[in-house]
Amino acid sequence: MRAADLLLALVRDPRSLVEAHDGADLAEQAPRLLGLITLSAAALGFSFGQHHGLVQACFSALKMPLVFLLPPLFGVPALAALCDALGAPTRPSRAALVGLVAVARVALFALAFAPVTWTFATAADDYPFTALTAAGTLSVAGMLGLGSFQLLAPRLSQAAWTTRFGIFLGTVAIWGALTAQGGWMLRPFILKPELTPELFEPPRSDIFTELGDRLDGRARVY
Repeated sequence: MRAADLLLALVRDPRSLVEAHDGADLAEQAPRLLGLITLSAAALGFSFGQHHGLVQACFSALKMPLVFLLPPLFGVPALAALCDALGAPTRPSRAALVGLVAVARVALFALAFAPVTWTFATAADDYPFTALTAAGTLSVAGMLGLGSFQLLAPRLSQAAWTTRFGIFLGTVAIWGALTAQGGWMLRPFILKPELTPELFEPPRSDIFTELGDRLDGRARVY
């Protein structure tokens, strides 16, 4: 499959991509999908960090692929186990392929939304609004891409609506938690202009404690 055909299949018809390679050697498509995820995420990270200068842009480009590639290591097995528990078993090879397809779609859609965030980051003098815009575009891209996890089980579309809904909720919860915590630790996103860029910042807390503190009015520095 050519690179252009792979891109079209990812955007237009991920089901056909999964069904065409289900049961085949995963090594056939895995390198292409991993490469696509890495390049898309690196470009996204560069666009997020470049408003603060070349150093932060390079740091963000290095870190953003990890935000996309680390969650599947834990999320895909967890979702496969959830499918088994809900009576919609799947094979490990199919789960791995669907995970790569879903993450590749998220990366592509997030990169497509990058000009919106870049515009606000460079033109607007409002960090909270810019950060909220970045979070919003990433959330939309995530929902568009993670819908592919409905392909985890071969006949999931014929399962009861409670099963499909349970897998959907599990996907959002598991992927949301993993990505949020990974992003919080790696910090590749919009950086306040007055802060000094760092490759890795030691986390002072986890994302959930931080959100709770902010809701209580005890805002911390990003």
